[in-house]
Amino acid sequence: MDAQLEVKELIRYITATFFDKKKYHISRTSLIKILYKTKKYTDDHPINKFLQFYWYEQGPYSPLLITLKDQMVSEGILHETNNGLVAEKSRIIDHDEFFEQLRNHVNQIINDAASNNSLTLIDDIYESDAPYRFYLSFKSRFLASLDNIIRDPNTHIKPDHLITILRETIGDLPNDVLFSKFKYNYLDFVELLSAIVESKKIIEFGSRLKNDSEEIFKVFARGVRILHHDPYYENDVDNWKEIFNNAINNMETNILSLYSEAKNTPIKNIRLSTLDDLIQEILSLKAKKKLVAVSFFPPIRDESINYGSLDASIFNKLSESDFKELLQKFHNSKNAIIDEADEDDLNVIKYRITAS
Repeated sequence: MDAQLEVKELIRYITATFFDKKKYHISRTSLIKILYKTKKYTDDHPINKFLQFYWYEQGPYSPLLITLKDQMVSEGILHETNNGLVAEKSRIIDHDEFFEQLRNHVNQIINDAASNNSLTLIDDIYESDAPYRFYLSFKSRFLASLDNIIRDPNTHIKPDHLITILRETIGDLPNDVLFSKFKYNYLDFVELLSAIVESKKIIEFGSRLKNDSEEIFKVFARGVRILHHDPYYENDVDNWKEIFNNAINNMETNILSLYSEAKNTPIKNIRLSTLDDLIQEILSLKAKKKLVAVSFFPPIRDESINYGSLDASIFNKLSESDFKELLQKFHNSKNAIIDEADEDDLNVIKYRITAS
């Protein structure tokens, strides 16, 4: 049997069954998510060559299936309105044993409360299948909390909790060299937002923070599809990489723009000193075994800085002379978070020391 016809019948069946059970039209997003869930039950069936997805902003996405859906609309099999899709025809092929089994799985998926709408489907797939927890921690938790605070300053969500949520997202990013530059820029954003929240200016910067946060998530998704895609999209990877790199550059520009706007915002526990003074302060705390971390502040530009923060485990592995040499290297590079806070004294460094 023609695999493409089988996929079209599957799309038609899902569309019709969704309306029968839910009593409203299925959205394009919900259709794609249900097809994604259905693929788990197709094993190595030829139908799989059309059930091809890549991970993107709203989870698994498939331009190939969107094209088939559009063909079906043109063929009069489906009708598309502002409210979603509806089936216009009955079966376009007979259902064999494989398809009958697939129907049972489709019915179970649609009956599940998670399939009530596209948002619940996306959250459910994020929870069960997302390749990185960042989908949940950043979009479902941080972005939702930020939006809540901006919309309602009297919300029960406290700004300090927002910072905690944001910092927890750092460990949920992909551990892949492809995301190295993204991470460095992302850490700049984390520190900037923390400074703005701590200075009680989150409402003042609210719209800007929301827009920048949403854009950061889009950049993240452009990178994820490079790492998580079905074979059909392999020829798109080089183009995706170029798009991703350009998006990171734009992300960097946006963060530096935000930094320019917020640079006069007072940041708690920030110190300005020369390199020699910084070294002495660090070594003193290290000798007392009280040193936890040193965070160098935005903009961070040197990859050797371990994403903007040097923790005690790094200090403890180095001799005093080696540690001095490491800090000197950061300083000399002029690409570290060494911020030219005083244009008359380029030896001034901006940093935060955390001690126990």
